[in-house]
Amino acid sequence: MGRIERGVWLTLVVLLLGITAVSGHQAWQAERALETGQAQIRALQERLQEADADGPAAEPAGLTPREVRRLQALGLAEPRRDLAADLRAHPGLIPHEPVLGGRFFFVPGGVRVLNDRWVLAVFEDGHVRGQMLLEYSLHSGAIRWRVLASALDR
Repeated sequence: MGRIERGVWLTLVVLLLGITAVSGHQAWQAERALETGQAQIRALQERLQEADADGPAAEPAGLTPREVRRLQALGLAEPRRDLAADLRAHPGLIPHEPVLGGRFFFVPGGVRVLNDRWVLAVFEDGHVRGQMLLEYSLHSGAIRWRVLASALDR
């Protein structure tokens, strides 16, 4: 083997060792980045589980304890439940025409008492869905409703 041939082989071996070292370093960096990403995912999953365990975040709207006591004094034993039940008994308040022979109704769990005056309610007929804002008042223990706004979902 000649001197030039040895030089070529030595150059090729050094070049291959260099490529192997660079590739190994890149693989090591990629593995560390993957481990870091997986650790971040685990941390976020733990935070999500903790948030789920705590239940939904407090709603910014709703009856205050003072409003609950006032409505109880006016005849509603459990204001949130009583208002929702009374509203569900009045689907005629929904100011839209149902489609394809359906009948509008207030969605169970879709009635939100916002305060001591207003309720936000979701309604549907099995084909279309919408929401409405209603005002309520109590007169001699009876609940009176007035539609303030209503819209079908797009």
